[in-house]
Amino acid sequence: MEIKLANRSLYNLLEVAAERKEPIITKLNHRKLGKTKALIEFARDNNYTVLVGNGTIAKMLIKEYGYRQIRSINSNIEGIMYFVFDECCAKEDISKLVNGGNLVLTGFQKSDDYYPERK
Repeated sequence: MEIKLANRSLYNLLEVAAERKEPIITKLNHRKLGKTKALIEFARDNNYTVLVGNGTIAKMLIKEYGYRQIRSINSNIEGIMYFVFDECCAKEDISKLVNGGNLVLTGFQKSDDYYPERK
């Protein structure tokens, strides 16, 4: 699913993508839209765990948003049911979770051409 905000909010995109169990692909020009805030609000409303790239980011977001169900993708996540992920998570790490049987519903994933080639 791509970010096309003409008729939908980020929260609504997350709802649709979670039903389809697919990521929302982001590009460099999608910075500073409020994706992480929408992701955390969506997770809070649905009692999902948010996965981020590392423990430092997790601690910062817990402090900023007051939502305690934010974890590093490399932390112990046994016993947790549903996950959403932020774009700072590596695509390979998300694939490992999905292939391992974890219920990763949706999240923001950087496009393969997120960083344009420099010439």
